[in-house]
Amino acid sequence: MASTILNELFYDQLCLCKVSGEKKWKCLNCKVLLCDLCKELHYAKDHEIVDIPVKEIIPDENNSFDIVLNQVVLCEQHDRSYWQYCESCDMLVCLTCISNCHNNHKLKEISDSYKIKMEKLKGQQTALSKSTAELDRNSTEISKWHKKAELKYQNAKDDIIIKEKVLIDAVHEYTRKLQSDLENKWNTMHETYTANQKHVQSTRTKFNNEHTKLQDIIESKDLARVFGTSKSDELADTSQELNMDSKPMQVFIPGETPEINQFNFGELRTDIEVKLMNLFATEITDVNYLLCSRDGSVWIYDENETLLYHAIPEGNHLTITSRFQIFFLSMDTLPKSDDLLLCSVNPHYNSWTEFMEN
Repeated sequence: MASTILNELFYDQLCLCKVSGEKKWKCLNCKVLLCDLCKELHYAKDHEIVDIPVKEIIPDENNSFDIVLNQVVLCEQHDRSYWQYCESCDMLVCLTCISNCHNNHKLKEISDSYKIKMEKLKGQQTALSKSTAELDRNSTEISKWHKKAELKYQNAKDDIIIKEKVLIDAVHEYTRKLQSDLENKWNTMHETYTANQKHVQSTRTKFNNEHTKLQDIIESKDLARVFGTSKSDELADTSQELNMDSKPMQVFIPGETPEINQFNFGELRTDIEVKLMNLFATEITDVNYLLCSRDGSVWIYDENETLLYHAIPEGNHLTITSRFQIFFLSMDTLPKSDDLLLCSVNPHYNSWTEFMEN
């Protein structure tokens, strides 16, 4: 229930309302509130004075305001009841305020100003309620957006960790392969070395035995023993029996360490959303190649009919402006121009100008 300040006793100088705070009476002629003492001292005996309840509620004509009549507010500067509302200064004023500095200002009844103020306050309250509702909707949308972004963030984070593990596993796997190949090569060479060492030791023993035998023959100077030796007793070159791998032991040559970037690891990228903006109808049967020029026109090639069309979008239709009979493999536009570049196996045309003339 809203309340306002009504005009108080214009004979406020008696200060009787300050003695008895409770207003029990109302002068209908003066439209003022009276306490018991003020009622007894009221100078107009023919005025109609009626009693009022502690809180008498008087609705306005539209029943949109409730005015509490027994609320008393005193001017802080002059300690008198407020009398009117100064619209020029936007403040309540007492009689002393009016005589001192508000005499020529635009003054209004407090009750009328109260209604205007209440309308503004209610309007502000309604606007604030709408703004609060809009804020709540925006907050909901922000929460949805944040939740969606958080999900993408977590997915991207997981994907990066997975990619890191994949690369680490690939490096470990390739490292193990190189180590395995190196170990196999070394084991093969080491086995060959061991076999050669055994052959060398066996041959050396044989050589030592033969050397001792020959030394005995030489020292004996026995003709029969000297001539008893034959070419079959000569030792063969055993170096031919050694297994020497012609391939040397492998060495590791480090490759150039690549920079980790978006090409070999990946990158963070905003989702690409494809939207259908417009549909165009055309009389062309087959569209095998399509190029858009900077002027907004379109080049279309029908491979089955070997026809090159030049068309202009008009509304939802492609209007054909020209057509050319030609066969080519592919087409593109030259950078920073609308010149058309054709890849053709037909050597008949030496230039685009010659093609256009034909």
